[in-house]
Amino acid sequence: MMPRGEDPRPLNTFLTAEAKKHHRLFLGAIEDRCESKFHKRVEPGGIRLQDLYVSQYPLFKADMSLPPWLLFWGKARPTEGSKEKWHPIAYHLLDVAAVADTLLDVQPRTLAQIACSLGLDPGEARTLVVALASLHDIGKFAPVFQAKVSEYWPTSVLGPFQIPSGNSRHTEDGFVLWDEELSDHVGDRIWGNSGEVLYILGAAVFGHHGRPVSSRAGSSAGSRFRSGSKQAAIECANAVLALTSPHGVTAPGPAENGVRLASWLLSGLLTTADWVGSRQEWFPYVEPRTDGPTLAEYWKYALGRAESAVQNAGLIPCKANVLRSFSEVSGISEPPTPLQKWAAEMLLPEGPTLVIIEDVTGAGKTEAAQMLIHRLMAAGRATGAYWGMPTMATANAMYARQAKTISALYDPHPADNRKPSLILSHGQQSLHIGFRSTVLGGIDGRKTWNDQKGDPDSAIACSAFLADDRRAALLADVGAGSIDQAILGVLPTRFNTIRLFGLSSKVLVIDEAHAYDSYVNTEIDRLLCFQAALGGSAIVLSATLPDKQRTRFFRAWKDGLSARPVSSASSGLLSSDYPLATVVSAESMTETRLEAALWSSRDLPVRLVHTVEEAIDHVIHASRQGGAVAWVRNTVDDCLRAAEQLRANGIDPLVFHARFAQGDRQGRETDIMSLFGKNAAENTRAGKVVIATQVIEQSLDIDFDAMVTDIAPIDLIIQRAGRLWRHSVRTPGDRHGLKMELVVLAPEPLASPPEDWLSGTFAGTARVYEDAGVLWRSVMSLYQAKKIDTPFGLRELIQKVYDDTGDVPEALQLATNRAAGKAGASAGAAKYIVLNVNDGYHADGHGWVDDVRAPTRLGDERTVVRLARIGVNGLLSPWFGSAEPSWKAWSLSEVSVRAHHIPVGSMPASVPERTVNHLKQSWGRWEQGIVVLPLERSRGDHWSGNLRTPNGKERSFSYSTAFGLAFS
Repeated sequence: MMPRGEDPRPLNTFLTAEAKKHHRLFLGAIEDRCESKFHKRVEPGGIRLQDLYVSQYPLFKADMSLPPWLLFWGKARPTEGSKEKWHPIAYHLLDVAAVADTLLDVQPRTLAQIACSLGLDPGEARTLVVALASLHDIGKFAPVFQAKVSEYWPTSVLGPFQIPSGNSRHTEDGFVLWDEELSDHVGDRIWGNSGEVLYILGAAVFGHHGRPVSSRAGSSAGSRFRSGSKQAAIECANAVLALTSPHGVTAPGPAENGVRLASWLLSGLLTTADWVGSRQEWFPYVEPRTDGPTLAEYWKYALGRAESAVQNAGLIPCKANVLRSFSEVSGISEPPTPLQKWAAEMLLPEGPTLVIIEDVTGAGKTEAAQMLIHRLMAAGRATGAYWGMPTMATANAMYARQAKTISALYDPHPADNRKPSLILSHGQQSLHIGFRSTVLGGIDGRKTWNDQKGDPDSAIACSAFLADDRRAALLADVGAGSIDQAILGVLPTRFNTIRLFGLSSKVLVIDEAHAYDSYVNTEIDRLLCFQAALGGSAIVLSATLPDKQRTRFFRAWKDGLSARPVSSASSGLLSSDYPLATVVSAESMTETRLEAALWSSRDLPVRLVHTVEEAIDHVIHASRQGGAVAWVRNTVDDCLRAAEQLRANGIDPLVFHARFAQGDRQGRETDIMSLFGKNAAENTRAGKVVIATQVIEQSLDIDFDAMVTDIAPIDLIIQRAGRLWRHSVRTPGDRHGLKMELVVLAPEPLASPPEDWLSGTFAGTARVYEDAGVLWRSVMSLYQAKKIDTPFGLRELIQKVYDDTGDVPEALQLATNRAAGKAGASAGAAKYIVLNVNDGYHADGHGWVDDVRAPTRLGDERTVVRLARIGVNGLLSPWFGSAEPSWKAWSLSEVSVRAHHIPVGSMPASVPERTVNHLKQSWGRWEQGIVVLPLERSRGDHWSGNLRTPNGKERSFSYSTAFGLAFS
């Protein structure tokens, strides 16, 4: 065929009936621009009608001078102002293959892990991965996909446009085509005689949209593809493979378990590559033209674009620093503690390594972990770390600590001047001002990447590509966030393999490991198993880890090691020493007793009180002496009641719990740290009282002169006690004449307590901590010891309470058995939902869900409520109205409550439903179910409102910045 510009035949010669219809419409649309009816081939001014038609209907230019497979569109959502309106499948395949190739180049640890699992050398593994990446979207040749944008329907190949039957996804179409036909045509070009291997890997290749796909369910390739589209797909595959896999892999096929192991990383890598390769700012659309680039020329172009794209996305790991001293890494000038000295000097074993550190609160476990991370990075065994924390508050605190020390982990003078990326990862990360300020170009939680410059003086930077999506957060150099974000990697959730891919090259740190219930502990077991199997390392930190939990972590790690194609030594845990460091690798297991820091050795006297009045008297006395005082209560309601009682006695306490609007809670958290943190001035903390729930018992570096705590399981009592006389910079003479003493509000220590032992004052405690046997043993242990011997008596104290063979009074046996049954059921539920690393990435056996709906934790169902102020004319505005933009103001106005207090579906009782519906029009899809609680000022800082529950009952509420949300 002659080129389009030289063909002498009439235009209608090229047109199908459908195209002629469009042609007639086109003629009518431009009639006003011309003097004739376009019955001639050249309009006035010498512009060819055919050229005008091509500009209106781009695929008309699909004449026989271009290969048919280049006429199928792969992307057709041009950015505003783009001259190019679509992008062919073939080009997009090469875009993503180029990104995959670049990722393997800049992340050699991932390449080495995939190669090890497949029994290949790194060069062959790289060829294999890039070849598979160049086929990931071959399913887009299916007519169902091409029909999504009828304007670019490849008429010259598929004939006149018609809406195909069926609604299959192109990922599934591609896998079906691959399984039934395509692998027979091109499989030998990729990896000869490895059909089953390629099938297993195919689930990872074609399941790149967040969930695996199956090729063995539903209709066949013959019904999904017309002959023209199928042939075009096969020809395209051959064309791209000629570039991405010119020689293929010739090594013998590996063991099936190694292939399944590799499928997890392959999925994460290719999904990330597809995300990057689909961004138009990095890979602009290029429409195919007869005078355009050859496919080989485009491949070279794509490889060049991929280098800058991966860099702009923040996916090139920063170069690790050379080995430094502990003081340089931690920023601490004082001599290291024995634990920290051990972390700087211990012999690191080869391969994936688990380190379990047990030492007292305040012993410097965070700095010891940081030193181990630094050493692993300096040895080339990790590119960064992710700190998994139990709560958002502890994640925020760890983020702030990492921001101060991250620069020591990386080369201070990199050749490319790149800064390490530090990300905060939890459900409210976009509301954290400190994190938002580090994002290049800014972030508003919804918008995408832009290339504005960040703060040139900041030591850290985070690309908006990483910050815009919580699922990409684990790809950053260093992350601090909730443990839930890591756990989602081992649940059947969309894009879970991106999380696994990000974690596998990092050190996973599980802080406050004692803080979880049986459900989350089961998930953490599986997370450690995956981390070991995929070649990463992990550090577990705790002050109060029961032996059975330490044993579970050890076994989970060994299970992960056994999934690798490397032999694993077997041995068991033996030591009951404390403090203790346990190191587990494929080759060995060592347990090292650590010396205690001199300042951490203390006998903390414990005094039991049994009435709220006694506790209040102690708080008032300590405050009036000038001491900084804390009372840790087990429920929000108990917290609020105690605050009211103290106010009635002339003490104005600072209240801190989880029922504050997000904006107010952030402010309260800042206040707590400034008043009771290490650098707090004495005149600002003197006499101050905080009444708080469990939000202050973990990871917050705060210090009090006097403390009361409600009775709780012994490990949590020890955690809370770690905030009492914590900072050695304050001598006993700075404690206002107060003696070091932990006051515990607890029931009477009775050998044979009645059934209602936990009623009345302790009813709320019984609801939170359901195991009455654990609470009874905690009370009896404290009563008998009358002290907490730190550190050498901690192990014995914890084991006494958590020894399942210990006696429980008959009156408490029913509640104890009920709690044990519930814990067992929770663990069973978690075992049912977590993934199995040996199964590989496949679609059978699990229902894959969006990560926003995945249950990382069990517990009472919760309802998200947004607080609103009722303004002029009844209009509603966000409680935190000073924030901009609007979405942020509403997010900062959120509070989470138990659903039995505010059921989902509750509506304002004093505001018309239409007002709420109008308000929600600007909210996102997932925000429509959020309950709106309108508030009116009642007095001073107190606001009130009413809701009507779905069953018609009306409930009243009050809110203040001092007390938070209360139920009337």
